Amino acid sequence: MQEPSRKHLDALVRDTASSCLGLFVTALRANHSALDAVSSLHTERPLPDYGRLTIERDKFKIWAANTAAFAQGRSSLDYRLRELPDELDLVRSLLGTISSRLQSYESALSKAITLKLTDADDTLAEAQPRVDLASPTHSDPTQPPSNKDPNAEVDEGAKVQASSKPASFHYDEALGSIHTSIDWLHRLSNLLRKASVVNQNLHA
Repeated sequence: MQEPSRKHLDALVRDTASSCLGLFVTALRANHSALDAVSSLHTERPLPDYGRLTIERDKFKIWAANTAAFAQGRSSLDYRLRELPDELDLVRSLLGTISSRLQSYESALSKAITLKLTDADDTLAEAQPRVDLASPTHSDPTQPPSNKDPNAEVDEGAKVQASSKPASFHYDEALGSIHTSIDWLHRLSNLLRKASVVNQNLHA
């Protein structure tokens, strides 16, 4: 999976948070499309959990609202963290992780949709009767029998087909990483809120 890029670590919290929310929308749309695409197909491939992704989206929106992550000016999270570089870097890093995971999640879903549609086409093709003119029952009597294993080409074809399929994407692992990152964002915001209350009491 991708790790947070340098641009995420240097960007404004407002911009990265807005990007994350947009990625949630895109991932949920792709998630819904993937489930629709396989609704009538039998598959053993793991399917993403639409409900879990929705829950994480809602938790992210709650964090953003509580911290004014989308705001500008003195009320914004960027402004309140301007003198707390370590906390600011942590927030940026967590948002970068969420962004990277959502991008990988959506990309895997898009590939899954294409792959499942391809599988459906292959299933229809396999249902059609085929005549293998290269099989021993259709060999040319004027030519000597071939020592070539008729299963060799089938094995090679299976290897090529298997190698062309993308590696399985672990949706639960991606959702777990997103969940952990959002959980830490909530924890950090609670700590900052408590520290602000203590600071106000000291100056009262």
